[in-house]
Amino acid sequence: LSRKYCQDCHEKDGYTGVDYPSLAGQPVPYLTYQLADFLSGSRNIDDNPAMSKKEKRKKKRNLADLKAAEGDAGFQAIIDFYGSRK
Repeated sequence: LSRKYCQDCHEKDGYTGVDYPSLAGQPVPYLTYQLADFLSGSRNIDDNPAMSKKEKRKKKRNLADLKAAEGDAGFQAIIDFYGSRK
């Protein structure tokens, strides 16, 4: 799932480059709350000045596609995967 929905920005296994935060090795509770904030809209993707309009659209689309295709289990799988990286 990470390859399909996250890897384009957060790179292979969540060890990211300069422009995006690393997801790999983050604590599971942190990843859970961050993702919940994005999904609820309390953390607005549009407010991020570091992302281009194209990147913002892609992130929104990827979150929506993951939700539609995999549901909550998909989000939990992503959280568990990145949380297990060292």
